[in-house]
Amino acid sequence: MVELMRFRDAHLALLLRDFLLSKGIFCKLSAWNNEVRVVVRSHDFPVAEEIAVQFQKNPTDPMYREASWKGGTVFSGDVFAAAEKQYWRQIKELSGPVTLSVLLLILVIFLMTHWPGFPGFSFLLMPDQPAELWAHPYLLLTPALVHLTWSHLLFNALWWWEFARRIETLQGSGRLLMLSLVLAVVANLAQYFWAGPHFAGLSGVVMGLAAYLLAVWGGRKKTLQRLPPGLGVMIVVSLLLGASGVLDVVVGPIAQAAHVGGFLAGLIIGLALRWTGASQV
Repeated sequence: MVELMRFRDAHLALLLRDFLLSKGIFCKLSAWNNEVRVVVRSHDFPVAEEIAVQFQKNPTDPMYREASWKGGTVFSGDVFAAAEKQYWRQIKELSGPVTLSVLLLILVIFLMTHWPGFPGFSFLLMPDQPAELWAHPYLLLTPALVHLTWSHLLFNALWWWEFARRIETLQGSGRLLMLSLVLAVVANLAQYFWAGPHFAGLSGVVMGLAAYLLAVWGGRKKTLQRLPPGLGVMIVVSLLLGASGVLDVVVGPIAQAAHVGGFLAGLIIGLALRWTGASQV
């Protein structure tokens, strides 16, 4: 299931759902944080999107209300409360296996490395001497999976889910996996050779995914391809604040080289695929 559209007004979501059902397109509603989301099956998305676009232009058209009457919809005042209970099911439906696996992995590693009596997580971080990477090449990746605080983990997990799920849904698990591996290696090496081995976190990969999305789908109008508002501005501001040292004072040391390395790698890969046409879905 993929997200088709979201509404602040639950009545509009119900109207669209009933009309889609009347056209033989299976769909469901799920809500969280005072928004109702209409989700459809992947193979129905192109047709459903055309209907949704027309619905947005004139949701008061009598044919939509007629479909609701025929479908027997009864609007419940506690629709948001009921949908809130389906939050985790919604996360699963809107995410692919790679997106969810990484979320689970970084959570498990965080809990493991913060368990009382755990000997430490130096075996997951970059070595003091670059020569050690030949003996332990997995260290090129694992620093991205380590997080030092709950806020660090939650911030990266949120943006990973927001960006990764879009790529996986539209371009497949293989594309997301390979892209993430490349971004992790580039970001980790950039930070390692710039400032040394003392860093951790998925933010370099997250910045790379954001840059990739901007390069591949910047300006696209399709619902799932539509990026979070202000994404480009947020990234530029974050990079500038990080370079100025302001974030180091406010939230602690920032792996700025990892951010820049990941961002540039994602941007280059995205532009290359867009120019060659390999980014099309």
